[in-house]
Amino acid sequence: MAFIDTVKPFGPRIVVHKPQPLTGGDEIQVAHGIVLPAQSDTNRRIFGLIAEVIRVGPGVDPKIKPGSKIIVGEFAGTPIYDGARESPFWLIGEGEVMAYVDD
Repeated sequence: MAFIDTVKPFGPRIVVHKPQPLTGGDEIQVAHGIVLPAQSDTNRRIFGLIAEVIRVGPGVDPKIKPGSKIIVGEFAGTPIYDGARESPFWLIGEGEVMAYVDD
């Protein structure tokens, strides 16, 4: 059993996997030494990130369920590290969800 399978959100909270917004390595250096990060991440949006819902707590809107996609702010939530993964899962409150993506 994976660690994340044992996490049960308390109240109207959601465990999600958010893509990393920017990755290093593909920077562009312009005049005067200014470095611009790459903007090629297809999951990045001007107003937030598309995150995949892993688990939901009691009281969360029924439209938000495991496997669905939601839009959250880049800095929303608290990271959850389990040691087995390089990138964390995130625990966010239902109020931090900006929208859900209709399948």
